Amino acid sequence: MKMLKKHWHMTGANLVITVIGGAKNFNLDGKKKEVFNRGLVTAARTTKAWIITSGCNMGVMKAVGDAVQEGQSYSWDKEGMRHTLRCIGIAPWGYIERRQALVSMDGHGCWNASYKANHIIRHFHPVSLNPSHTHFLLVDDGYRGRYGGVADFRAKLERKISLPTSAPPGTG
Repeated sequence: MKMLKKHWHMTGANLVITVIGGAKNFNLDGKKKEVFNRGLVTAARTTKAWIITSGCNMGVMKAVGDAVQEGQSYSWDKEGMRHTLRCIGIAPWGYIERRQALVSMDGHGCWNASYKANHIIRHFHPVSLNPSHTHFLLVDDGYRGRYGGVADFRAKLERKISLPTSAPPGTG
């Protein structure tokens, strides 16, 4: 939570919209896509929600990223320009295609990575991150070349986000 709030300057979420499943064979077109995009963006914007997915560039995670990209706008605050929609991808480090491109040579992680998403999906091979997510948490679960191990981390993070924050001393 400290990284999300202090380093990424994310204000607390009033709601978490978590999207799971549909990694393959998930296609929305026409009216269904329009309804999905409008519904997700409206729900996230009106409640100041954080949207959480696995962050991969396939299936329902790609559909969420597409909706976020379509509905994204920006605002300015004391820290600079901010996305009005927050979409966090929680992905396993060992299953991300070209993950080494995300490593900072100087050891600092507060920078925007230069990462090109691959739109070709090969079965049983690492996958690209979806470029329309605004933030990523990459979990090193010890596995390489297969998906797994992030469910516990994601559940704990979502639980932590849902806990009420205490007010500063003397304010209530």
